[in-house]
Amino acid sequence: LCNREARKSLWGEISHCADMFRNEPWVVLGNFNVTRFGTEHASSSIITKAKQDFNKAVLTAELEDLMFTGCVYMWNSRRKGDGAIAKKLDRALGNWQWFKSLGDTYAHFHPPGISDHSPITIQMRARQQYRGRPFKFPNHWSKDDRFQQVVAQEWGKDYSGSPLIVIHKKLKSLKACLKKFCTGHILGLLTLELA
Repeated sequence: LCNREARKSLWGEISHCADMFRNEPWVVLGNFNVTRFGTEHASSSIITKAKQDFNKAVLTAELEDLMFTGCVYMWNSRRKGDGAIAKKLDRALGNWQWFKSLGDTYAHFHPPGISDHSPITIQMRARQQYRGRPFKFPNHWSKDDRFQQVVAQEWGKDYSGSPLIVIHKKLKSLKACLKKFCTGHILGLLTLELA
């Protein structure tokens, strides 16, 4: 994977697997020898053709990074000082069916041992039974001036992770705030009706 042709061949194979397993949960993990985002390189955020090709392959295959724990930069040059380089070259990617059926899984990147890359394990968590009430959105909320303020404030917060994880975190945070908003809104309406 040290040259563009070898990587392009791998991207084609991943695309082929994505087509074969379109309706099945699947995950691909290992050393891809390229970063996806500028933040995945400890000292450089340059967008390269290799990054663009990799991102195109990931999007075409409809894959997304699994949540992860452990090492942030999974590969390092094992040098000290100015010659030190660290990158996120190793990753675990799952398709939508994976997240839908096994969403409570995450990748753990262990410290490099004899290799200069991090061993990866997939951690499986037992699905927890959902016991809460489903979230319901009454349309009349959108007519309240405070509603837009709540949404803008929560949506403006910064979260880290892949784009899918960031959206998930924002929606989860927004849901909690809207539940509080709903409680206050109903109490306000009850006060008006009682008065």
